[in-house]
Amino acid sequence: SLQDVGLSYFDPSISHKLDPPMLRDEMQVPFGWRLGSFHYQDMDEELVRDFLFQAAADGASSLFTIIEGTLSNDEGHDKVMAFKKAGEEAERLLAEGCSRQKLGSYVTEHGKERFWDYFPE
Repeated sequence: SLQDVGLSYFDPSISHKLDPPMLRDEMQVPFGWRLGSFHYQDMDEELVRDFLFQAAADGASSLFTIIEGTLSNDEGHDKVMAFKKAGEEAERLLAEGCSRQKLGSYVTEHGKERFWDYFPE
């Protein structure tokens, strides 16, 4: 297992076969969860925010994104800024003692329906 080799952090990359609840339940190693640059094209700002809050609620210890040229327009900028703002808000809430379960209440119904059974799609 990852714990047995002394791993202290895991980046699972991007795979439609993995999701945060699975990683949380199957291993005791902190993991990061990535929003790939190609995911943004099928998401609005609200869904970007939902992605971040749902992943944090489901156990991701860090969230990050990749910014490429495809995001270098106003719409892309706004989505990346939504990711940043949601990350700052989630970090603040956790620091104030908010539970991960409570973080899940910040996800819209659309986000709850999409993550993780229908992501990425």
